[in-house]
Amino acid sequence: MLLNRIIIFGAFCIGSMVKPISIMRIELNELYIKLRELKLERQRRRQLKRQLKQQQKQKQRDEQYAKISKYKYVDLFLMSSRVYSRRAKRIRFYKINGVKEYCCQHNQKYVLVEEEKARTVCIPSYWKKTVQKCENYTSPETYVAEIEQAVIMGASHTVIAGEQFLNDMLFGDEEGRIDLRDNVLRKVMGRDAVVEEPKQIEYLEQAINLVGVASYNYYHMLIEILPKLIIADRYEEYREFPILVDAIILKIPQYQEALAVVNQYNHKIIKVEIGERWKIEKLVHISPNTWMPINLYDKNMSRVGDFLISELYLYDMRNRVLSCVLDNKNSESNEKKRYFISRKKLNTVRLKNESEIKELFLSYGFEILYPEKLSFEEQVEKFSEAECIAGSTGAAFANIIFCQPGTKIICIIPQEFEFHMYSTIAHIFKLDQVFLDCTVVERTRYTAADGYVLDEEYTKEFLESIEKRGMRNGTVNGTIQAAANKTV
Repeated sequence: MLLNRIIIFGAFCIGSMVKPISIMRIELNELYIKLRELKLERQRRRQLKRQLKQQQKQKQRDEQYAKISKYKYVDLFLMSSRVYSRRAKRIRFYKINGVKEYCCQHNQKYVLVEEEKARTVCIPSYWKKTVQKCENYTSPETYVAEIEQAVIMGASHTVIAGEQFLNDMLFGDEEGRIDLRDNVLRKVMGRDAVVEEPKQIEYLEQAINLVGVASYNYYHMLIEILPKLIIADRYEEYREFPILVDAIILKIPQYQEALAVVNQYNHKIIKVEIGERWKIEKLVHISPNTWMPINLYDKNMSRVGDFLISELYLYDMRNRVLSCVLDNKNSESNEKKRYFISRKKLNTVRLKNESEIKELFLSYGFEILYPEKLSFEEQVEKFSEAECIAGSTGAAFANIIFCQPGTKIICIIPQEFEFHMYSTIAHIFKLDQVFLDCTVVERTRYTAADGYVLDEEYTKEFLESIEKRGMRNGTVNGTIQAAANKTV
């Protein structure tokens, strides 16, 4: 009897437990379904948000392009009227094409130097504000091409062949943001280049093309133009070819000297005046080694991926120059120097309070360096012997390719410029870099011409910090005044 009661009581307990468990299971299933629905809803919202963001970006691009091209037909009419009145020039339309595409279509020689590859862009550390970080982007391939019956024009990236305008940047510019207009390329209308060309033309059998739109700028001359000759010299068949250079390079003593140092095989030099038109039976055309646009239609259209650069070209340039310049020195000093690059002697000074900042650096043992007063070889020597290079951003910073690994680079530039070329070069050559942020006080159409100021207290605090820990491996001593007030 007792056993029966126990069995009945146990069955009652089990039955009372089974029902809540089944209810709990149902509730858990319902909760799982709700969570899955919430997850799907969140994914839909994210996808919708991405789509809206993409649509907004596309709308902004369309508005920017509309803004750029709003008056292009009026501009074209006015430009054509002006050219017609001169009678010495004419307006021509050429289809834009890439060099590789043209060479493949017309069975012309195209030699690959480097394949498409991931390259590093270094976003610098701004003292007390940001930390350095690196991002990788894929660059186009680099090459050497032989283009038959090619036309080039002075102070321009213009290369015309087979009624086509050959330019890799414009050919790949789907957003219409890159502005390569110059004295020759007057307009880009869709896939057409509007060229203002002289009717007169010079002829040449063969040549290496070193003509470019920014030959007047030391950075572009040193980093982009001269390395092309070193790449061409890799191929023995081109070592007897003459080279075409812009007239400005032969007018500036430092540029002429740099060309002489790089021109190891004594190529004959042919001067090309601004806008002058030359037709070459066989033109050796070397691809760009940097992919930073010279100008943009809107300075807000800059991309981090614009600041790509070929290490191969840079190392070849550095090695050839250093082997030539430093081997010619009778003696080499072991004393390490600290230099502050001054732009005071130039017409345009972007750092508006440079006098005050210069005095601060002087008080911490820096010597003032005026690059425009030095020969090219002297600039190479100064940068190669330096322990530290400081100064406002500018073309003279291109000389950091001659610095030794570990050299400290202090670059004064507003963070809002988002200019990463010198930081990327410093990263390639393993330089110890830090950037000082500034406040923009004068804005222009082009960021490179904006004026800015550097806070003196911020600068003094920074200089105190590097003085305490030593410029590099404790090499800074306490006798900083000994070098004060020295200028080079």
